[in-house]
Amino acid sequence: MRRSFSYGDAVKLLDGDTALVKLLDHASAAAVLVTGGIDLLDARAEVVRLGKRVLSSVRSRVTGLHRTDRTRLLEAAHGVVVMTAFFEALDEVGLPFQLRFSGGEQLALAGADRPGSKRKPDLVRALLGTEIPLPSAEQPPDAVTDELGHFYAIKVGVLIDFVSGFEAWYGLTEAERDDFATRTASDVPHRAVAHYETHYRQLAVDCPEFSVWTAGIEHAATRATVRTALADLRSLLGQLVGSQPPDDRRRALSVSHRAVLNRPIVDGDVPPGLVLPSLAQAYVPPRFKVVSANRSDDVSQEGWWDQQPVRTDLDDYLAGYLTSSFATTAPLVVLGQPGAGKSLLTKVLAGQLPAEDFLPIRVALRDVPVDATLQEQVEDAITRATGERLDWPDLARAAAPAVPVVLLDGFDELLQATGASRSDYLVRVREFQHREADQGRAVIVVVTSRTAVANRARFAGATVVLKLEPFGDAQVRHWLDVWNRANPGAVLEPEVALRFEDLVGQPLLLFMLALYNADGDALRSEGVRLARARLYERLLTGFARREVAKNLQGALDHEVERAVEEELIRLSVVAFAMFNRGVQWIDETDLDADLNALLPTGPRGDRRLRLSSAQLAVGRFFFVHAARAAHDGRTLRTYEFLHATFGEYLVARLVHRVSREAVARDRAARSPYSRQRADTGWLEPVLSFAPMSSRAPVISFLRELFDDTPAADRSAMHELFTDLVGVAQFRAPGAEHPDYAPRALPVARRIAAYTANLVILAVLVRGWFAASDLDGVERNRTAWRGLTLLWQSQLDGEEWDSVTEVLEVRPPPADVSAEVVVVLREDRRPAPVDLAWLLRTDPAEMPYRYQVVSDHLHEIRRWGTFRASWRDGLVLHALEPLMDWVGPSMNVVVPHRGRLVSLAHLLLVVLTADDPDERVAAYTTALSDQSLRGVGLIGNYGRLFFGALAGDEVATEQLLDQAVRIGLSSAAHQPLLVGCAMRLVEITRGGNHNAAELLARVEGSHIAR
Repeated sequence: MRRSFSYGDAVKLLDGDTALVKLLDHASAAAVLVTGGIDLLDARAEVVRLGKRVLSSVRSRVTGLHRTDRTRLLEAAHGVVVMTAFFEALDEVGLPFQLRFSGGEQLALAGADRPGSKRKPDLVRALLGTEIPLPSAEQPPDAVTDELGHFYAIKVGVLIDFVSGFEAWYGLTEAERDDFATRTASDVPHRAVAHYETHYRQLAVDCPEFSVWTAGIEHAATRATVRTALADLRSLLGQLVGSQPPDDRRRALSVSHRAVLNRPIVDGDVPPGLVLPSLAQAYVPPRFKVVSANRSDDVSQEGWWDQQPVRTDLDDYLAGYLTSSFATTAPLVVLGQPGAGKSLLTKVLAGQLPAEDFLPIRVALRDVPVDATLQEQVEDAITRATGERLDWPDLARAAAPAVPVVLLDGFDELLQATGASRSDYLVRVREFQHREADQGRAVIVVVTSRTAVANRARFAGATVVLKLEPFGDAQVRHWLDVWNRANPGAVLEPEVALRFEDLVGQPLLLFMLALYNADGDALRSEGVRLARARLYERLLTGFARREVAKNLQGALDHEVERAVEEELIRLSVVAFAMFNRGVQWIDETDLDADLNALLPTGPRGDRRLRLSSAQLAVGRFFFVHAARAAHDGRTLRTYEFLHATFGEYLVARLVHRVSREAVARDRAARSPYSRQRADTGWLEPVLSFAPMSSRAPVISFLRELFDDTPAADRSAMHELFTDLVGVAQFRAPGAEHPDYAPRALPVARRIAAYTANLVILAVLVRGWFAASDLDGVERNRTAWRGLTLLWQSQLDGEEWDSVTEVLEVRPPPADVSAEVVVVLREDRRPAPVDLAWLLRTDPAEMPYRYQVVSDHLHEIRRWGTFRASWRDGLVLHALEPLMDWVGPSMNVVVPHRGRLVSLAHLLLVVLTADDPDERVAAYTTALSDQSLRGVGLIGNYGRLFFGALAGDEVATEQLLDQAVRIGLSSAAHQPLLVGCAMRLVEITRGGNHNAAELLARVEGSHIAR
């Protein structure tokens, strides 16, 4: 809950200069008490009386007030109700005695000093003078009552502390004092919360604000249907509008915003016979999460939001937020993915806010000057909407009693299009709000942005952040109901659409799916097992064919298909422009450079129409979002896909295409007399800047595409990719396409990215990649180690991690003559280390019971430090005590339960395993050999083992039984056995038979003595 003013301030605002206000005045409170003007009982009665009067008159008090004045008065009424509920509960529980103050106690209350006296706290001020919690629409009802319960508990503590300091308190028996303290501490907060909820519901009947300030205690909890176009918001706010009609300027803005609601939900042409529903018909409030974030919170990270609950009451929340005083002190930041509906939300909000109480001004930041002040941007937006040039201060003053609501749509577009830092943008917005409030022109501001760039603007303090979530089943079904009623000949059944979860969650992508399905119920005809890659192919091909057909009317089918493929290739270059730069959007200049480098014969910019190659390539498609901003008289543009998976599919599609083309050229160029490889086309330039593993969906799409590729082609591709891995390590990439340079990278880094991608492709087309193909069977481990070290050294941390998350190395299957085989990782958790494979040793054929490996500990430490790797450093730091104390055990390997393990591994099993049998087995393996004795570690192991077992009688007894059974009775082992026996005697207090027998067996020996 937020903090509002104190009870005293609330009373002053509601009731003026009353006796209760005088009591709360710091300078006179004690004097009033001493002179008998008002004591605690009188104050209690006065609070309850005032609370009842407020409840009965609050509606008439706020009718017709300015929105901000109304809000403050309602918050004051809430504060009165909070304390009224407390004193009502106190009345029900009662005090154990009447507060009658002795002369000394009166002097103490008045602040006089006398020997032995102790100044008493001002009880009434302590109870009524602190700030009172205020509900906020971000909190669920249970959080509100929980915080109030805590608030009341603090007040009870103050009361008990106060009354326990008076003489009358000691006239009670100890049992009576304990009963009062216990009963009051438990009953009063509970009863007070109950009274509060009753009063709150009464307030909600008279004033709609109270019904939404706590997430709709009565309203949202009973919602059963999904509403369109924030209809509930308009209904809720319509109940509290003032009686003063809007003036001509407010009416003009309102007419402009309302007109948008009657326009089609998206701009653009649709196939003949289809009807686009209006925004008012088709807008479905999305699910959302909302939280109050601090300066240190990174709300751009999806993981940061994981613990926040998903809500569906957007109407109620916005009504509660817009009628709170906090709304005029800081901006509301609305985040969402491209296509999530951020801009639609601002349009609908502007159209639905009642003009009598609000003055909405929607500022499309892509259209206003970037370098203008916020006030200038608002004035520019007003001119665009109404055609009138209005001065902001005059308009804001004339808007009374309505409060302006400035909707700044597209903060991310400013960042993307200009590339400039706007880290202080939200700070400036808050400063603008504070300035306006100081001038008596309080203003609410809403800022929308794409989630991924939200961290590029710092918060100036506590800021409410609302994140739009994907549609759930209910929202999808409701949207499709609207679509299907408008297009009875192009119905998309919800059960069919909901199979494609990654598309239907975003409103614009759901529209695209419906548009695609309109062509003969295409989705249903595909069946339930339609692969994602095939769906994306048909979606993109269908849209491209529709656009091509507009310009090639009467063309032959093969001409249309060729033009469609050219469109998709250009879009794939757009996707790679983003992928190879490691970003989700691309500016127009960089995209032009990439298109002209790879497609020199493609469509150049149309000078007559002043269209660039980038605009021609992407300007016609729904699934490409163009962000623009006005700066220095120029319009700057950037482009991104509405959903990242469109770009990721196009990356996979182009890789699949150029791979097949490279194999076809290679087959045509090679002969029995020549083994020279042909030009690989775009394979090297597009794959030598970033590993494909950095985008997991790219790998998934490629698997599907290669699964549909003929086996003969896949075999040829595997051979080609494998050969290219060896060649690529010895030549600088980029010679064949020198103009294609998405980013400047060292040659070694490009080689690393290219070879990593070739290995990934080789695994995808065949299922595995044998490292023996790199440099001959004898040296394949060395060659593979060198290649992976190249990747680790040149790729950045995230890229290297992504490669190891996609690929894993395994021992080869029986039918593969290689030592190292690379496959796709099926389990994110790495498999256990196979020492037998790494050491080329079969545990069943070991010539000795143990084997000593060369001591590499010092080298490992030296290498790890030399690489300055924090990952290596953490591991080595953790293992330093083990290395220093039982270091040799890390180089001794023995067979254990069919595996080859090191003695250090066995030791850690003894120390950490939950299963006592597993711990005993590990220790027994070590004791069964001469290995411990050989490296001089028997004493160390014994001490560690006893420390690990602590008081575990079962495990200790099992080990002792096992040791006696296998005859570990040599002089070298006796100290361990005696230690076990003595530990058991200690644990069982002499009650273990085996322990006593063993001690008797060694009695008289040098060990016993």
